[in-house]
Amino acid sequence: MSSIARIKQHKRSIINQHAKADKRKAFAQVVTTFVPLSALWWVAVQSAAVSYWLTAGVIVVMSLFLVRVFVLMHDCGHGSLFRTAALNKSFGFAFEVVELVHRQHCSLPYSPLVRQNPELLSVDQR
Repeated sequence: MSSIARIKQHKRSIINQHAKADKRKAFAQVVTTFVPLSALWWVAVQSAAVSYWLTAGVIVVMSLFLVRVFVLMHDCGHGSLFRTAALNKSFGFAFEVVELVHRQHCSLPYSPLVRQNPELLSVDQR
């Protein structure tokens, strides 16, 4: 076997380790995102009485967690965060509420990109 084939095989084995949805890891991702985000929200509200600069700093950190919420919402949209479609839809909706995003009009099955590349959909969505 050539070295390129070995590298490709090793790459595939690494990808396969992370390609399956794991409910415990997914819930851990949700908790480790929402708990700090909620705490930061509270700190931002409280810090407004102290200093606007402090509030601005807290909001910058909050924005990083909001990016994480968007990434989790994106994973739910692809049906890859949880194993079941129901959990992906439920948590995807919760993430949409936090992000103030309504993605119904651009959901995956109707996206031009997905119509041209149906392999982007998870098995549950095909």
